[in-house]
Amino acid sequence: MIQVLFKKLRMEGFLVTDFVEEYGAKHQKDQEDIIEGLDNAPDVFVNMLTGKVFGKAVVKIADL
Repeated sequence: MIQVLFKKLRMEGFLVTDFVEEYGAKHQKDQEDIIEGLDNAPDVFVNMLTGKVFGKAVVKIADL
């Protein structure tokens, strides 16, 4: 702490809760890529690796 004083450094904390309003406004609508059928799971995985999926990738295998 003495180095902070002698070098006139500034320390500042960062709390995620300080930016909740900003984050919530920008990300209100999460994007989901929903694909039906377990047979299509490999294609979804490849799309995730190549960057074609933005947001969540969901493979729907059955209706409950």
